[in-house]
Amino acid sequence: MKLLLLLLVFVGTPCIAEELLKDLAYLASDELAGRKTGSEGNLKAAHYIKTRFENLGLAPFDTRFEQAFSYSSGFGSQKNGKNIVGLIKAKHANAPYLVITAHYDHLGNQGRRIFNGADDNASGVAALFALAKTAKQYPLNYNWLFVATDAEENGLYGAKALVSLLQNSNIPIILNINLDMLSVKGRNKRVFAFTDKRLAPAKSIIEQFNNNKSPSKIQYITSNYQANRRQNEKIDWRRASDHDAFRRANVPYVYFGVGIHPNYHTENDTFANIDPAFYQSVVEQISFITLALDQQKVPQLLTQ
Repeated sequence: MKLLLLLLVFVGTPCIAEELLKDLAYLASDELAGRKTGSEGNLKAAHYIKTRFENLGLAPFDTRFEQAFSYSSGFGSQKNGKNIVGLIKAKHANAPYLVITAHYDHLGNQGRRIFNGADDNASGVAALFALAKTAKQYPLNYNWLFVATDAEENGLYGAKALVSLLQNSNIPIILNINLDMLSVKGRNKRVFAFTDKRLAPAKSIIEQFNNNKSPSKIQYITSNYQANRRQNEKIDWRRASDHDAFRRANVPYVYFGVGIHPNYHTENDTFANIDPAFYQSVVEQISFITLALDQQKVPQLLTQ
């Protein structure tokens, strides 16, 4: 019964769905010119995300929302990036952290050609806000850390800097939920929940919110073979996005994403080419799943 009550939150709050599309549309707009790390559009996106976190009532992490980092990129050149980090505290002190990530950078522009990155990954960042708004209404077993990471396209540098920061601060991380490409419906209205086999007991939780009438279907997957067989690709999904930084730190993860599609890394990855009903359904399901994982307590769902 308690979990059923959770399900009413997103469904009963149409403003969340409206804001979801509004956020995605702005982050994928020509004004932000593809959000390439270090660009003016990227800085505008970072400011927008920080403002949204503040307005949603998230607390800053370590006294500030912006967490700057540096990384080397080609021939020893130094580049700078900036993660945006917000926190919803658990109902109990000293609780571990559930870290929800989505990268906000993309490919930028080449002259007049703009790579807007609507699905990759304005869709994931806009979903962060929807999850935060929903989570604010409930007492949580874990501290939920919402992180819009930078420089993912260049080599997951924002996620690597984040994991290093948390480890150096002795922050216990219980789980990473990584959101990357959620808004383009492919065959069988499918979105992957890619994880490692330690979370096998969570399969029923991850897939329980599927139904035949839903515009989207969450599919639990634990191997490259399973994902690539369905995508006709040869991709190492363990390393495909920011969750890899957590995987390397031995942190359990669930990576939600639709996988590769024809608009991926092209000028056609625009707001006009997303599927709004599918996207809203996916974010709704991910919200339910994340709340359920919090309520069920992750350690009880892990096999060693």
